[in-house]
Amino acid sequence: MSGTGVMNKFRAVQRASTLGKIAVSARRAATAPKAQQEDARRALALLLADARGVPLKIGQFLANRSEDTIFQEQIFSPQARSLDEILPSLEEALGTSMDSHFGSLEASEHAASLGQVHRARLHSGEDVAVKIQYPDIRSQVNTELQLAGLMPAAGPVRKWGFDLNAYKNMLREDLDRELDYTIEAKNQIVYRSTMAPITGLVVPKVFDAYTTKETLVQEWCSGLPLTAAASWPTEDRRALGEVLLKTLLYSFFVGGLVHADPHLGNLSVRKGNNYPELVLMDYGCMCTIPKRIRLALLKLIIAAQERDTTDPLECFVEAGFDAHKLAPIANVLPALSSVLFEPFTQNGVFSHRQWELGKRIEALLGDFKWWFRSAGPAELFFMMRAFSGLILHLNTLKIALPWRAVLEQCIPENVWNEARNFQPTPVPQNQVERATRFNTMAEALRIEVRQGNETLVKVAMPANQVAQLDALVPEDIHEKIIAEGIDLHAIARDVCARGIVAEELFNTEKDGKQYRVWLD
Repeated sequence: MSGTGVMNKFRAVQRASTLGKIAVSARRAATAPKAQQEDARRALALLLADARGVPLKIGQFLANRSEDTIFQEQIFSPQARSLDEILPSLEEALGTSMDSHFGSLEASEHAASLGQVHRARLHSGEDVAVKIQYPDIRSQVNTELQLAGLMPAAGPVRKWGFDLNAYKNMLREDLDRELDYTIEAKNQIVYRSTMAPITGLVVPKVFDAYTTKETLVQEWCSGLPLTAAASWPTEDRRALGEVLLKTLLYSFFVGGLVHADPHLGNLSVRKGNNYPELVLMDYGCMCTIPKRIRLALLKLIIAAQERDTTDPLECFVEAGFDAHKLAPIANVLPALSSVLFEPFTQNGVFSHRQWELGKRIEALLGDFKWWFRSAGPAELFFMMRAFSGLILHLNTLKIALPWRAVLEQCIPENVWNEARNFQPTPVPQNQVERATRFNTMAEALRIEVRQGNETLVKVAMPANQVAQLDALVPEDIHEKIIAEGIDLHAIARDVCARGIVAEELFNTEKDGKQYRVWLD
């Protein structure tokens, strides 16, 4: 074996050892006693940050799922490599000396998973950000992907039939793209042009004459971390929140090119002349949304708003879901859609903190939540990551927004009309039983307690809340109902399976009081 081969094998063994340590640390973080969890999470975050590559990307994803400051502090501030260490890579990529292009090049303060950013000045006098790929990162990522290819299907992945190979291939293809900065530069140029209508969004200009597979040069855009905006006046935080929301919605439903790596290290904020501005960086991980998927999902939103005769099954299948896997939950799809798209069906400000999406989906589907997720395409991961990033950002700003109004503002009328008239590909009748439609689903869940002619309790809420019936019934009424042998959990499960249609759930009398719960 050649010296290079021996060195590559040695590096692979080293990388495998590092990943093994991370796996052990992750188990400790998950199982440590409560008093030790903070130290265990910090140790895991430090390992992920130091490893770079795929592990650091995993850490960024974990930090983006919650407001865990331990992960955010470590993941978004890994130690940058020295200028002396990184400069040979820059000059090799450019094919010439640094001095031939740049009047100055500063040490990096912005290290990331695959490379780091240096502030520089062109001889023309323009301040630029120079993104330089780590010299050994490609071989590290290849090793990690080879090890990922050996991962067995286990737990929910195996039980519910996730296409693990599709996720592995998606990860490999995404990282291959991210390791080629010429692809990132093209994405950034297209995104900058496409997103021009969004006031307050800043996409740095690319200097493609200086860009190679290992280096990317763009204009330097100063800004503050998003956390700094948390202390801004309410009006400014609301305006910035609208920029964040419009950016995602417009890119998703109109542009069809979504920034799918929304961790806090990839954005900064600043106050422009008349409007707070969002500077969005790093276009290596982008998600392309085909037009038919965009129209199908927008049609589902319209159907949830207007309760029309749209077949949700056909829309989900058009969006890439597997019809056969959706078959067992076909009747629940209208109710599920109403929960998924609730921000766009409510008028006025929507409190995303009270959305409790995961909890409510589990209440509707139970273990079939895994079946629903496995029915979706692998690319759904990127879409979910983009939306979870938005929620984290709005939480950071401590602001709630009128999602429906913002959606209506940023989607052109012709796109609305195209979605309304869009006809998904019909699902053959012999493949799956037909699902209930939005217009057949009950509108309200009602709870009433009467004594004689007097109404003691009268409660109304959205019908899809019936999935949590056991938790919604007032405690004093709950005890009376249980005493009558009524199983609220079983009732809710059966109602959801039937599609949450209008029906009487139970009507009983005890101690001179009449207890009635129904859907209409």
